[in-house]
Amino acid sequence: MYGGGQSDFKLSNNIAWQRDTSSCSLGHTINQIWTWIFMAPLQGQLVGTKRYEWTTLPPAIGTSLSRCSSTTNTLSVVSVPRHWQSFAFVRNACRVEFEDGSVAHDSHLEDLQNVREVGFRQCDFIQSPSALARCHTLRFVSCDALADVSSLTHVKHLNIAGSRAATNAHKLTALETLVTGSTFSSSPLPAVSRGLTASAVNVPWAAMPLLLSELHLKQCHTLPSAVAFQVTSVTLSSCDQLESIACFRLASHLEIVRTRLLHVDAFVGFSLLQSIRLQASTCLQHVTALQHVHDVSLSLCVNLQDVSPLAHANSVEISCCPQLQSVTALSWVPHVSLSRCADLVDVSGLTHNHVVRVSECYRVTQVSTLRERCHTVDIARCFRITDADLLGQGSMHTVTLSGCNLGPDHPSTWTDHATLCSLDLSNNLDIVHVASLAHLHTIHLNRTSVRVVAPLAHVHTLSLSGCELLEDVSALGGVHTLDLSYCTSVRDVSALGLVHTLNLAGTLVDVVADLKTVYDLNLSGCPCISDDQVNQLVFNHTLSLMGCGQLTRVDGLGNVHTLNLANCVGLTDVSMLGHIHTLDLTGCVNVGHIVTA
Repeated sequence: MYGGGQSDFKLSNNIAWQRDTSSCSLGHTINQIWTWIFMAPLQGQLVGTKRYEWTTLPPAIGTSLSRCSSTTNTLSVVSVPRHWQSFAFVRNACRVEFEDGSVAHDSHLEDLQNVREVGFRQCDFIQSPSALARCHTLRFVSCDALADVSSLTHVKHLNIAGSRAATNAHKLTALETLVTGSTFSSSPLPAVSRGLTASAVNVPWAAMPLLLSELHLKQCHTLPSAVAFQVTSVTLSSCDQLESIACFRLASHLEIVRTRLLHVDAFVGFSLLQSIRLQASTCLQHVTALQHVHDVSLSLCVNLQDVSPLAHANSVEISCCPQLQSVTALSWVPHVSLSRCADLVDVSGLTHNHVVRVSECYRVTQVSTLRERCHTVDIARCFRITDADLLGQGSMHTVTLSGCNLGPDHPSTWTDHATLCSLDLSNNLDIVHVASLAHLHTIHLNRTSVRVVAPLAHVHTLSLSGCELLEDVSALGGVHTLDLSYCTSVRDVSALGLVHTLNLAGTLVDVVADLKTVYDLNLSGCPCISDDQVNQLVFNHTLSLMGCGQLTRVDGLGNVHTLNLANCVGLTDVSMLGHIHTLDLTGCVNVGHIVTA
């Protein structure tokens, strides 16, 4: 009789209680109920084998249950307003963010002591946050008053970047990762077990463990050469004087920013290196030592001319390398990305690649040869291309021709194309008629002159952001993911209630009550929506109202899972939102402190 999983009890006030105590944080109260039930004489009748009818409920228990249902807070992720100094409303959250700063002092942090992760940014009054000693992850970014952090004894992950006055970090023996700023001068640094981000001059090389997962060194001018650190991922920035990185020859992933003296020979012997990213390297002319690296990214390497040693890489990304003229050697590299290469004219040699991306290479005029074997062709802002229509003869799966000065007849190129699945023709103002694209899965037509979209009613994903001439979207109710942001002529969206993901940010829509069943709804920056309309959106999973300063109440949104109210300056009360999972109140300057029992 009592051995079943969940026995239900129906009380005289028509409240059904189940034996699953996880639904209420006041487990002790539930235990009291069960003790009273089994110890008190039966006052009702047996109905079947699992259900009982009770005529009365002890007053004390009734009071406890009311308090539980009204004050139990299930908030998980919260971004709080800058002016709050009481945090009882978020004390049960898993993560609390102060993205807009905070005027809180040390004495105000008691309610955050059980929060797993807290992020402070530009919080100028926090000095010694001892109340947060048992938090798992803490971030104090640019908190100028932060001084003594020695009390944070149980913290595993600590970020004090920009907090120049922070001291006693070396006393934190439980740290796994530490992030400090380039101006951090307190020493010595603590020994960490997983990751360290710090200025190289502050690194205790003698005490640093030989095995780390991540290491990010800023202002890195010299490195020890006698020791080989086994660090999985290494990032070195501001390395103008650095000539050798031999101590990291066992690294798997390497990123180096701003080097003048580090020649390519410095990478000889890096036999375990899988990926490398070099940015602003003025001395790099060839990449012979990188011929065995799988993934290579080269940016602002102004003297680089020859990339033929990278012929066997898995992916090559080249950006802002003005002297590079030929990429034919990369014809068998699966993934090739070329951006802002001023002297690059010919990409016809890329014949066997899987993915080719060419962005802002203004001298490139011919791309039709990419149609032969490419799966994905991404051409963005190459406005001198003359043969884009010939791509329609290929067998590509995904094509992007954004900002390529296409003519109004280009969409007909893809009529009944056998293999094309996704097409992006954004930023081509001459495109008007798109009925020939109706067979595609995903279409991006942002900032085009499209007016009629009824033929696209069965497209899965459709992006029409910034199409100012578009008015009628009534046929798009069957689209799964629809972006109408900044379509300022769209007014009537009543037919879109069954869309799964709908973006109406920056539009002038005013009637949105019919969108209550949209799973993910973005109404950010919509100045015409009213309180009455918004509070009918009771079934949305994710709702963004960021920047809707005209809203004054959100009492109907208590069941939304993820709610973004950032910069809703008209709101004053959000106490009814305690059951939301993720809540953003950044910039809500008029929301008062919430006092909970």
